[in-house]
Amino acid sequence: MTKKWFTTDLEKVQSLILEAKELMETIHDTQQEKYDNLPEGFQQGSKGETMEERIGYFEDIVDNLESAEEAISNVTEA
Repeated sequence: MTKKWFTTDLEKVQSLILEAKELMETIHDTQQEKYDNLPEGFQQGSKGETMEERIGYFEDIVDNLESAEEAISNVTEA
C-alpha cells in the first residue's frame, strides 16, 4: 500500500508536468504558426532552419513530458 504523502507528492509532480506540457504545446503551436506564416524563401533560409530545429526540440520536450507523466501513473498504479 502506497503511503498517502508519497501519492500526494506524486500527484503534485504529475500536475506540474501536465502544466509544463500544456505550456510547451502552446509555445510549440505559436512557433509553428510563426514558421508557417514565413514566406517560403525565409523558411528555407537560416532563420527558418533555426525555427524548424527549435520546433523539433519543443516536440521532443512534449514527448518527454508525456513519458514522465505516464511513468508516474505507472508508479501510482503499481
